[in-house]
Amino acid sequence: MTDPKEMVEVASFPEETQGELAVSLLAAEGIPAACLGGHIKNTNLFFALGLPIKVVVRRCDLERARELLAEQNQPPGWEDEAEQAKAEDE
Repeated sequence: MTDPKEMVEVASFPEETQGELAVSLLAAEGIPAACLGGHIKNTNLFFALGLPIKVVVRRCDLERARELLAEQNQPPGWEDEAEQAKAEDE
């Protein structure tokens, strides 16, 4: 039987700031989350080259956390303003 409070990875990011933003988003929605691996990258250049920042949540919050992060990355109806803008020479 799996423990619903077990911490599981919901996402990973190349930069600590991205991970912290994800943690803040999840916390604002009532989902406790943590960012792992960020400070260790500061101790050695070797770690900085390949160690991703992991965001973890409780297993019972995993699906909702995935939904929230997916919405944040591609909100419904979002379109790039640059693609809609007319070229300057038109």
